[in-house]
Order: sequence, then structure tokens, then C-alpha cells
Amino acid sequence: MFVAETAVGLALQNFDAPRFSGAYESGSSAKTGDQLRSIVFTDRNLYRPGHTVKIKGLARIADHLGAIRAIPAGAAVEWRISTEYQNDRIASGTTTVSPEGGWEAEWDVPSGIKLAATM
Repeated sequence: MFVAETAVGLALQNFDAPRFSGAYESGSSAKTGDQLRSIVFTDRNLYRPGHTVKIKGLARIADHLGAIRAIPAGAAVEWRISTEYQNDRIASGTTTVSPEGGWEAEWDVPSGIKLAATM
């Protein structure tokens, strides 16, 4: 996500480039070769101070060929929003993966925020 000061006020926007895709793959298990795969996304691509960012994620455990083997239901999820250059934490929280493999969180964009952030 990117927070910027514009002529009409501050705006928060998702990056839509492969480099900022939000996809994550963990290291594989030595025994099975399975990997945790996840993606994080928001409900829209532009936010302003005072708006609520609705963050959602999907998590799956896949084998080395990409076939889904399991859903990590009940697993803890720690999310964080931080500054782009100094990696200072702006907001964070925890939640759990649902039986369907999804999770949700929210963040209220503070008024007067003047920074760039990644998520």
C-alpha cells in the first residue's frame, strides 16, 4: 500500500505490480515438501484518512507442485503496516485462519498521516 499527500488531501492506494503482489510462500517442510502459500488483498484500491481499510487474506498449504493439500485452519496470522523506508510499525494485529482458509482485519487510516507504507 502507498500513502501519499495529494493536492486534495492524503490518499492510500494498493500497488498493482508483480513486485507488490502480496503473495507469500514459506520455506518447505523437510519431511513433506509442503509450503504455506498466502495472498493478502484489500476491499478497494484507494483510501483517505478516516477510511477503514479492510484487509483480507487466504492461506493454503500446497505441495511442491502447487497442489493444495490442506487449509491451516486456526493458525495465527500476524499482520503489520509499516513505513516503506525505515520499516517503522504504524499498525499491527493478530487474527486466525478460518476453517475455509481466510482471515480478515481492519485498520482505520489516521488523519494527518504523511508517509509511504507497504503491506
